[in-house]
Amino acid sequence: MSSTSILTSETSSKVFNFFEIEKIRKTAWLELNDYLTPLEEINILNRTIFDFNKLRGLETNYSNKQEFDLFHLLSSKKGNSFSLAALYLIIAELLGIALKPVNIPKQNLLCYISEENPFEPSLSNQILFFLNPLSGQVYTHRDIENYLKKIDSIPYPITNSEESVLYFIQNWLLEIAKSEKEAGLLFKQQELKRIASSLV
Repeated sequence: MSSTSILTSETSSKVFNFFEIEKIRKTAWLELNDYLTPLEEINILNRTIFDFNKLRGLETNYSNKQEFDLFHLLSSKKGNSFSLAALYLIIAELLGIALKPVNIPKQNLLCYISEENPFEPSLSNQILFFLNPLSGQVYTHRDIENYLKKIDSIPYPITNSEESVLYFIQNWLLEIAKSEKEAGLLFKQQELKRIASSLV
């Protein structure tokens, strides 16, 4: 394949990604308004992603690293929790919805953050609830607390921080590294682990 063909293919992929993401954003935007609760906003995102666009979440399969890829998710309509989480985060950012990654042991969840409150600063940037990007299921603080007790993990409560984004990317890279190991590409596995360790 010529270099021109490769560039054309890459450009087509980027254009496809842009239009697919814009289509999802616009569909959700048409249903949003300033009077919705955070939970209602997430329900609209869930309907847009899973019902209208027919995307489907798959359990992590290390023998198929394509499922970690956002482009593969948009083209095949199937992806794992990392590619779906990335899509949620992009759409939420474009729509001004306060959805963020959150660092919870052995889980890949997102959380909805309360908006800044100038009258009660203590209520700003608190986690209102948690979201499983694989299915769109919402979890309460009690759900997460019970989960953490079950795996003997402390501390609780969990707070969102700027590091949460880095932890999300780090975990994403480490999971892809497991796929490279599964494929026998140990040099790629080691390189991904090196990059991941430099993030946090």
